[in-house]
Amino acid sequence: MPHIQRKLLTSNKSNPDLERLTLINAESGSGYLEVGEVTIAPGKKIPMHIHQTHEEGIYIMDGPLDYVLGDQSGTALAGEVILAPARIKHEITNNSTEARRIMFIFPTTNVHREFVE
Repeated sequence: MPHIQRKLLTSNKSNPDLERLTLINAESGSGYLEVGEVTIAPGKKIPMHIHQTHEEGIYIMDGPLDYVLGDQSGTALAGEVILAPARIKHEITNNSTEARRIMFIFPTTNVHREFVE
């Protein structure tokens, strides 16, 4: 059973608005799970997107964060969870002046995002 040490992982900083740190995926030995964190810069967002074949759990680590989920919108606080079902558009916006983090959880190691308007 793998023991994954956060301090040994490298963040993906290719997008200056979003820093992604993958904690669990196929490379770490998972067969059906991907888990990680995204840090959202102040005033930035994870753009509107869908996952055609799988749902996404979004745990709010630092809040508040504004969200759109299908035709609903609202504000999620630290410790709350958003469940984005397959084929439902969603986005997360950080309207604060500080960086905020979410944890993403996918029931697959084959994650696909389709960005939508």
